[in-house]
Amino acid sequence: MEESQPSSQSEALSSPAAAAAAASAASAAASDDEEDSSSASVLPYDYYDNLRLSPTATFVPLVAPNEPGFAGGRNLYRAIDPDSPPAHSPGVILCHIPTYLRWTQLDQANYRLVDASNGGYDGMAGVLLAMHHFNNGIGAVVKDLDGINNRCSIRLTTESFDTMGFDLAANVHLFDSVLNTEFDDATDPQMGAIIGTTTSDVSTSMASQSGIFDLPQFSPSATSTLLDNSYQYPLFSRTIASDAATAARLTGYLQTELNVTYFGMVYVNDAYGGSFQQDVRQWATLRRMQLYAFPIEPGAAYYEIIDALTFLQEKKVNYIVGTFYPDVYEDIMGPAYEMGMAGAGKVWFFSASLGPVFLDGSAAALE
Repeated sequence: MEESQPSSQSEALSSPAAAAAAASAASAAASDDEEDSSSASVLPYDYYDNLRLSPTATFVPLVAPNEPGFAGGRNLYRAIDPDSPPAHSPGVILCHIPTYLRWTQLDQANYRLVDASNGGYDGMAGVLLAMHHFNNGIGAVVKDLDGINNRCSIRLTTESFDTMGFDLAANVHLFDSVLNTEFDDATDPQMGAIIGTTTSDVSTSMASQSGIFDLPQFSPSATSTLLDNSYQYPLFSRTIASDAATAARLTGYLQTELNVTYFGMVYVNDAYGGSFQQDVRQWATLRRMQLYAFPIEPGAAYYEIIDALTFLQEKKVNYIVGTFYPDVYEDIMGPAYEMGMAGAGKVWFFSASLGPVFLDGSAAALE
């Protein structure tokens, strides 16, 4: 599932702080037996980040510069905080894993940042919940984590950075962090790994850099098949299927369940849309199906949309795959309905990037 583009242009710039509350609520819902498994020892979500930022804490890099095994930009920290309970701080090793999400995005038409936090809060809440369970050995969701805090001295910390949907913003922060020479400064620590980014465009660029610095990178939603290349992106991994798997199931459903032999596609011409189109075409060819695909540029102009719909109209397709973002949904589907390319007799399949359009009800007028 590719992260969606923002569906609103609110001027409020969101902070990830509220994600902790969401994660706390999710944890309560997911774990009725959390208290049964030693509730007295369950520490708050921000316990280890507060430890990392504590002015009384002493941190020692696990591997010092010029020692065998030292890798610039990647390290762990042994923490001792005299003001914290002895059972939790002496000998604890902190592993800092920053999270790269899109909280804002540039509105190119008006040259201002707009709120793009619809996916940011969900993503950050998931990260905080996962780290909370790991740090406290809670196995309510992942049973293997039960008691892991008693078997492993590593504790995870994080912070969120706004990529603004640009690979430059993400890579600038990455380089600033790995080139930081204050190796014992836990308030601005060396990383242990990276979570993010959520889009294929930014992930493909950032994964090239993280591989150079020997940093494992985990994306929750970048689906481009380009990222399957383990030679170019050796330390990249993800918790979602690539576009190739989605394309295989989509074409299989069209062929076996709907008896479709040819279909159309409108796709955004970026790393996500372009990769998905290639995978759909490959699987359509293998299944001896005909695909008529038309690309539109991000933020497509009206004439581009009309060209795409006219092309599909001339090909007389009744089944159409839409792979684009909420910012152009109405611009595409409005004219499609007027041209008879949406509505009775036409079936559209939308990629997950359009999820917010249907979840917030903005598609109701066209249903």
